[in-house]
Amino acid sequence: MAEITIRNLQKKVRPDRKKIKNLLRRVLIMEKCAFIKEVNVCLAGDRMIKKINASFAGKNNPTDVLSFGSGEKRKGRCAYADIIVSIDTARRNARIFHTSWRYETNLYCVHGLLHILGYNDDSKKNSAVMRKKENLYVNT
Repeated sequence: MAEITIRNLQKKVRPDRKKIKNLLRRVLIMEKCAFIKEVNVCLAGDRMIKKINASFAGKNNPTDVLSFGSGEKRKGRCAYADIIVSIDTARRNARIFHTSWRYETNLYCVHGLLHILGYNDDSKKNSAVMRKKENLYVNT
């Protein structure tokens, strides 16, 4: 099973690292993903994720989640995953969608991991598949 590390790089809220790890483990198990060796999650603020988004995607704005895969590839999938989540965006969207910042954080972590696993949201059909999987993992 993959080693999962959660790094909290912000000070506004205190996430439950154990719950996030368990959630991501469940996704890996249910997706029958034995090839991922390591998942690193960084919980950051908008300022940090904006810098990373500008550097890697050329977009000079904060976003909810960024994910990067690297290492040996099997069937187009990566052995190592880095997921960066904006807690500021999670808090803002929680107010908009009447959820909690914890729910939004979990959703972004799952979304990022699904991208690493090869899922995409680049079309209506692909997006629907991703939403269904996100709901399955975050709401159970």
